[in-house]
Amino acid sequence: MQLGSLYDLITYLEYGTNLHIGVLFFGCYGSPLLDLPRNSTIHTGEVCNYFKSFPKQFDRCFKCRNLAISKALDTKKAFFGQCINGVFEYTHPVVDDDGEVICIIFIGNILPQNHHRIDRRLKNNLNLYGTMEHNFSEGNCQKVAMLIEGYVRVILSKTPKVQQSKNLLIENVKKYVDDNLEYNVELSQVALLFHYNEKYLGRLFKKEMGQSFKEYINKARLKKAQDLLDNSNFTVTEIAFRTGYNNVTYFNRVFKRATGLTPTLFRKRNN
Repeated sequence: MQLGSLYDLITYLEYGTNLHIGVLFFGCYGSPLLDLPRNSTIHTGEVCNYFKSFPKQFDRCFKCRNLAISKALDTKKAFFGQCINGVFEYTHPVVDDDGEVICIIFIGNILPQNHHRIDRRLKNNLNLYGTMEHNFSEGNCQKVAMLIEGYVRVILSKTPKVQQSKNLLIENVKKYVDDNLEYNVELSQVALLFHYNEKYLGRLFKKEMGQSFKEYINKARLKKAQDLLDNSNFTVTEIAFRTGYNNVTYFNRVFKRATGLTPTLFRKRNN
C-alpha cells in the first residue's frame, strides 16, 4: 500500500472547515511523508496574522506558544484551552514507547462560545469571526488528533530509522529556531522549552554548529531576508518584521553591513 503524505491528510481534515491544524516534530525521522510546509508547523490564520501584525504581539504569541509546548512536553497529555488572545486550541502530544515526545499536534482557530476576550482584542475587526471555526468541541478535536497520531505512527512504522549526523538536541533546537525567526528568540527561552541549562545548551550549540546561538540566529535571519527579497513581493518593512526585526531602520543597517547593499538595492540588483 502506498501512503500519502501527512500534509495531504491535514489538508483533507481542514477541508470545508476554518480549522487550522499544525504539527511540530521534535526530531528528523527520515521520511519525506512527514515533511510539512511552515504554515503547517506554526499557528496561522487570519485572526493569528491580525494579532501578529502588531510588533509587540510577536513576543506575546511566541511566549504563549512556548508555554503550551512546555506543558505538553512536561505532562505528555492533551489539553484544550484559550491562547492569550482568547482563541481556542487543542494541544495533543504524540509519545513514543520510550516516553519521548515525537511531535505535538495543534488544532486551533476555534471561536469559543464566550468570546469576550477576543471581542476586546479584535475591537473593530469583528468580521474576522467569519474566518474562525465555530462550535468545534474538545471531543471533536480529540478525534481529529487521534487520526493524525495514528497516521504518524503508521508512517514511522514503515520508515527505517535514520542516523543523525549531529546531536539530535541541537538539530531540534535549530529547527525550532528556523521556524520562529520572526519572534524574539532567546537562548534562555529555548533552554526552558527543551529543559536544559542555558549555559550548557549554549556551549553544546557552539560545539556542534561552529558558531554561537546568537550568531546562528543573525545569519539565519539575514538568509531568510535575502530569500524573501528574491522570491516574494513583500515590502522591505514586511520582510523586516517577518525576519525578527521590529525596526526597519535597524534592519536596513544590519543588512547593509552584512551584504554591502541596502535591502532595496539588493532586490533591484538581483531582479
